[in-house]
Amino acid sequence: ILMSLRKYKQALWLQQVNDYALEHLKGGVLSQKTVGVVGTGHIGGRVIELLSGFGCRLLCHSADYDPKVAQIAEYTDLDTLYQSSDILTFHVPLLPSTKHMVNAEALKKMKEGVVLINTARGELFETEALIGGVENRKIGALAMDVFEGEDGIYHMDRTDDIIRNRDMAYLRQFPNVILTQHMAFYTQLSMDSMMGRDIVTTKRGTGMAPSIPSLDCRTELSPPVLPIWGGIMAGNGCSAGPRRWCPAGRGCPRGSRPRQTPFFRRSGGRFHSPAGQRERPEDSPGRSGGGGLPP
Repeated sequence: ILMSLRKYKQALWLQQVNDYALEHLKGGVLSQKTVGVVGTGHIGGRVIELLSGFGCRLLCHSADYDPKVAQIAEYTDLDTLYQSSDILTFHVPLLPSTKHMVNAEALKKMKEGVVLINTARGELFETEALIGGVENRKIGALAMDVFEGEDGIYHMDRTDDIIRNRDMAYLRQFPNVILTQHMAFYTQLSMDSMMGRDIVTTKRGTGMAPSIPSLDCRTELSPPVLPIWGGIMAGNGCSAGPRRWCPAGRGCPRGSRPRQTPFFRRSGGRFHSPAGQRERPEDSPGRSGGGGLPP
């Protein structure tokens, strides 16, 4: 949200050519904005809590009512939320009722120059409508950690490939559009939490505690480790060596090559690990939120 308001993408680009002028970088102030939060589950509620410190007006809409959220944000219907908000951030799961909830008709209800944030599911936004909204300046800024059709692109090294997604390439080139590779969830805290839950699940399922290598081994992997719900996928040079339990979740020998597959695969409203051994709900505990915290 702050990167979009303060035009940080433009500033970063201009610095690369030694242009330090302020001419195109006048930004907005969050405390003067009305922020609409769609979905007040675990993540949406936390977003509202964090935004309350900025002094902005907070509106929200959700399938479930949370009395704690109601103390700091005003619940309203979706049309009113669209019409009244300068910034809209979405934290809902992907369901038939939420797919393409931001489309051409929804954009007509929003303010001119609205800022849209999506760190939940790419399919919540209709890509064609986004392109039209940016082109006609209905959308003042767009920031997405997810993208419709991201499978096979995000979470993979495609450095030497020709990526056949014209919509993504076209949207990315706009100065007021920020796209990141589905990484909002990816922090040391969340990785530690995932590993802890996996360990507890293993103990409950087998009655035995796994042989766990030092967590420090994660900092010695090259390339850096990537998370999967079933554990950690390691790159070449894994220092853990062959063990009954290793960060790769499969007891791989030292130096084994990583599997070049995305570590999330969507299916039927759930996340699956690549091996299909575990399932995890699309949302964290609140059920009406989704994705990670906004950038």
